[in-house]
Amino acid sequence: MDEMELKRKKSWVKHYDFILADFIVLQLSHVLANLIRYYSSSYGGLGYAFNLPIYKNEVIFLTVCLVASITFGDPYKNVLKNSKYLEFIKTFKHTIKMAMLNIVIIYFLQLGDDSSRSVVLMTWGIYFILEYIARQIQKTYLRKKIKHYGSRRAMIVYTSSSNVKRVMRNLVTKEYVG
Repeated sequence: MDEMELKRKKSWVKHYDFILADFIVLQLSHVLANLIRYYSSSYGGLGYAFNLPIYKNEVIFLTVCLVASITFGDPYKNVLKNSKYLEFIKTFKHTIKMAMLNIVIIYFLQLGDDSSRSVVLMTWGIYFILEYIARQIQKTYLRKKIKHYGSRRAMIVYTSSSNVKRVMRNLVTKEYVG
């Protein structure tokens, strides 16, 4: 693996907790949208939506949208450094990109007649709200964790005696995380 591949792999692997939260929030949003849309007894109750073939397909489409967004975009860049306003904007853009990809998938697979536009729109609206809240909660938790455990970190440096001064100078003047 070359250096660029390692750097790219590290960029999303280090945010596995945000990725997991995104996945859970996205699936939860879809379930809530279906529950809101098909709750009425005229549609056969709550089980109606979950028995539709499009529901199962949409779960796969949403997962594809999330994986594509993570792979080709960088929705978690500087996630801990972002202000609440900037995080709001980034979450909104991330949601719009995924929603557009979802709509394109539905269009190209010619499933527009089977899918409910209200469920699709509600899914992304609910996702945006829940995702923003989830990110704020995660950021608060991680900042507290970093603050609490940050001073207890240690590093073992293995170097030759001729490089000690240079390595120590680099450690003091640059931030190393790991």
